[in-house]
Amino acid sequence: MLTSERHRYILEELNEKSSVKLTQLAEEMKVSESTVRRDLSALEDEGLLTRIHGGAQRKFNIAIEASMQEKEILNLDAKNRIAHAASLLVEDGDCLFIDAGTTTLAMIAHLGGYQDLLVVTNGISQADYLSQMNIETILLGGRVRPNTGAIVGETARQQLASYHCHKAFLGINGVDYRYGLTTPKWDEAVIKQQANKQSIQTFILADSTKFDKVTFTKVFDINEGIIITEHLSHEMKLRYEAVSNIKEVN
Repeated sequence: MLTSERHRYILEELNEKSSVKLTQLAEEMKVSESTVRRDLSALEDEGLLTRIHGGAQRKFNIAIEASMQEKEILNLDAKNRIAHAASLLVEDGDCLFIDAGTTTLAMIAHLGGYQDLLVVTNGISQADYLSQMNIETILLGGRVRPNTGAIVGETARQQLASYHCHKAFLGINGVDYRYGLTTPKWDEAVIKQQANKQSIQTFILADSTKFDKVTFTKVFDINEGIIITEHLSHEMKLRYEAVSNIKEVN
C-alpha cells in the first residue's frame, strides 16, 4: 500500500468506527506497527484524527453557534425544502411543539391551510409569526437567549412538562452517528429533551451541513426522532441509515 492509500484507509475506518487500533490497522494493511504509527502521527499533524493509546480516534471540533441573523442566510434552499416537507406531516387539529430556530421558523409559512392548530413554542420569532397567521399559540415563559431568541430555563421546562403534543419539530446544530444530536447550549437542550418527552412523534429538521458535526451538549440519541433532511451523499446515507430514521426531501 502506498502512503496515500494507507491514509485514506485509516480515515475511512475512522468514519465507520470512530476509533481504530494500531495493531488491527497493521494487520489489515499488512504493514509494520511502526509504519502505522508514522501514518497516525502524520494524520494527527494534519488535524484529521487524535492519537490515543494503542490507536487513534476520529477528531471532531466543538462547533460554535452562529447568530440567528447569520443562520437565516445559510443553506436557504435546503432549509425551505425541509420546512415544507415538515409542514406536510401536520394534520388538522394537531397540537404541535415548534422549536426556536431558522428552519422551524420557515416551516410556519406553510401552516396557513390547516384548521384548529395549537402550537407551543419557545421561539419569540415563531410566536410572532404564528400570531400573524392567526394560529393559536402558547409562548413559553422564561429567560430569553439573546443570540437565538429562544426561551429557556426551568420555568419554561416546567410549563412545557404540563402539555401534551401530537408532534414536536426541533431544530438541531449537530447530527453525528456516534455522538447523537447536539446543541451548543445545555439550557436549550433541556427544552428539546422535554419537548421530545411530551410529544407522540418528534421530527428533527436538519440540513446536510449539520451532519458529522458535534456541538457541546447532547440532546438525545440519533434514533430518538425522525430526521428530515435534504439529499445526502451516498456514503453519508449508508452511514446514517444504519443507526437512524431519516426522511430525505427532494
